[in-house]
Amino acid sequence: LFRKASNSPTDAISGVVLTFNIYGSINVNSVAVEIGSSMKTTLAQILAVKLKIDINTVHVMINLNTMV
Repeated sequence: LFRKASNSPTDAISGVVLTFNIYGSINVNSVAVEIGSSMKTTLAQILAVKLKIDINTVHVMINLNTMV
């Protein structure tokens, strides 16, 4: 997973912020644009596999506001 930081390339497309909760669950906040379906499931699956955790402990929130 990629997290944009102050020294990230300016052409980076999107990133996520992970919040590790005290009871073992993880919140994933993303502003990725969903193309097709299952974006939340895909993010949860990738994170669960990489961190070797149960997918049911991963909570994905996509916070995208396209209103200008």
